[in-house]
Amino acid sequence: MEKCKTRGAIKEELLSIHEIEDPTDKAITLMLYLMRRQMFLDGNKRTAMLSGNQVMISSGCGILSVPIEQQREFTTMLVQFYESNDMEPLKNFVYDHCIDGIVFEPGPVSDGLS
Repeated sequence: MEKCKTRGAIKEELLSIHEIEDPTDKAITLMLYLMRRQMFLDGNKRTAMLSGNQVMISSGCGILSVPIEQQREFTTMLVQFYESNDMEPLKNFVYDHCIDGIVFEPGPVSDGLS
């Protein structure tokens, strides 16, 4: 793991993530960055997941959630990411397996009163 970074370096990294246009990419990148950076004494993964979900929900993109049947593989890939700092394999895994939401069928919107 990298040594402690200065406040300015962390701010630059977070600003770089904030500039990502695609909200799903931004959310996953933020989540994984915070998981690896481990800025808190406890609850780093929970805080990272909440932060990513704030981006997802506010953009109407669903939520990030690791299904129980995928948790072992997610944890293995997360450790590999911690060791290598190569985010792409885990990012792809999260995109493929860990986004949940409602898929609306196209058509007229009903107010539910008729």
